[in-house]
Amino acid sequence: MSIRKRRWPVALEGIIANLLLGALLTWSVFRQPLLKLFPAWTEGMLSVVFSFHNVSTCLGIWFGGWISRRYSRRKLFFVFGLMLLVGLGGIALLPVSMPGLSFVLLLLLYTVIAAFGIGFGINLVQSATLAWFPDHTGLMSGGLYMALGFSSFLLAALSRITLPLLGVKLAFAGIGLLIFIVALLILADPKALTLPAESQSSAAKPDKGVPPKIMLRSLPFWLLIIWNGSLRAIGFILLDHAASISVAFASTALVGMLISPANAFGSLSLGGLTDRLGLRKNMLVVSMLAVASALCLIFGGIYKITVAIILGLIFGGMAYGGSSSTYAASTRLIFGEKYFSANFGYTNFSLVLGALISTFSGKILDMFGGNYNSIFVMVIILLVPTLFCALTFYKTNPQPMTEEDTGPCETLKSEAIE
Repeated sequence: MSIRKRRWPVALEGIIANLLLGALLTWSVFRQPLLKLFPAWTEGMLSVVFSFHNVSTCLGIWFGGWISRRYSRRKLFFVFGLMLLVGLGGIALLPVSMPGLSFVLLLLLYTVIAAFGIGFGINLVQSATLAWFPDHTGLMSGGLYMALGFSSFLLAALSRITLPLLGVKLAFAGIGLLIFIVALLILADPKALTLPAESQSSAAKPDKGVPPKIMLRSLPFWLLIIWNGSLRAIGFILLDHAASISVAFASTALVGMLISPANAFGSLSLGGLTDRLGLRKNMLVVSMLAVASALCLIFGGIYKITVAIILGLIFGGMAYGGSSSTYAASTRLIFGEKYFSANFGYTNFSLVLGALISTFSGKILDMFGGNYNSIFVMVIILLVPTLFCALTFYKTNPQPMTEEDTGPCETLKSEAIE
């Protein structure tokens, strides 16, 4: 089978895999059930869990890039499934009578084991799938992140059904078991999670590109990481509180979770737009969606307009999804294919930046007595670095880099950045 024909089953497997990887983004659905089960816990404590799970996810992405150059991606994907089974399944064993110990165990199981495994899986799937689509990097990246966005919405809806039946602890365990089973089904295909060169001996060698040591010294890297980190922080804040924000403004928790399919739609549409408009212009489009989100949220918060709040969550979800797919595509477009897996791990440290900033949302919310306008103001403040980096990137117009850093890579199209 030719590479061009073989890559569509690869794309399908990548999308199915990404339908698992948004499991931890359902966190807002579990917040209130956890607070009822453990009354000693606070909103601020749960925000710490969510924020630091993002740090752990980032470390997992970085580690996945490093270790995938040394071990089979297929074996590592099995480890990913096992980590989710242990991390989420272990929550079923939290002792209700010991809330302090249970919180420490939750940090270990959810924030360390499960989140690290999710990051691990993201790098494996992204690097293996995008390698098959050098001509549609933005679109394929968008498709993968679209599945990631739908994952959290679908699993949130599933959790809404299982929570009354199983309780919050067993509902977590059920998601972990589901992920492990689907991971095994994907691995039933002997060519799943392989690169083109591993599937066809006549395949060309990896594309050109720059290693992390050159990338880390470049201006485009720092503009992208600050831009993406600011947008990630906005996304994390809204995802963390989406369900409770919706309820606070006279809607339902599930309506608030429309932020997840909006994330999915933004990932696909804006990822594909990268291939058409180019990276620079697309960064401006994504940034303006974040501006629209902030304006809707603050307007709806001040005047208590539910429709404006929901629109703000939807625009915010689209901006978050667009930043994710655009960022993944930009790593390959600017820094090349040769070291993509390792570079992707480093560029995703924007997750750490976003997670650390979003950690303060729960504390600020507690400080202002649960007034959500306080975190809407946070979103507005984060627009400053977002717009600055997008405009600077547009003005400087960085080109694809070679390992010698002497000019554009021969195999990369500079018009994808224009």
